[in-house]
Amino acid sequence: MADLTAAARRAIPASQYGLPEQRKYPMPDKVHARVAKSYASKEERAGVITQGQKAQIDRKADAKLGHPPRDHALVMASADHLHRMGHISADQHRQIRAKAQAQMNASKGAARPFGAIG
Repeated sequence: MADLTAAARRAIPASQYGLPEQRKYPMPDKVHARVAKSYASKEERAGVITQGQKAQIDRKADAKLGHPPRDHALVMASADHLHRMGHISADQHRQIRAKAQAQMNASKGAARPFGAIG
């Protein structure tokens, strides 16, 4: 990752910061978005930022990275595991996956189903 000089950091629009009002967690590219998520997790655990601020940073970073929110992947993996182990029925499995898919589509504004190519 290239370090941001003070001048380069000032040139980044406020909208590309995880916390634009404070101009913290710059995300001019995918590398910086990953770093912002990492630092946000660390600083939330340390009490430097709130859970809401971390969520805001994560949403912006996820949008920059272009992948589904982590919660969606965890729900899908958990549902798959529970179904394979026989703890939930096939119908319950489909319902959980459908609900998680709908939430992901709503958060991303996507119309295509999970796993669709294109």
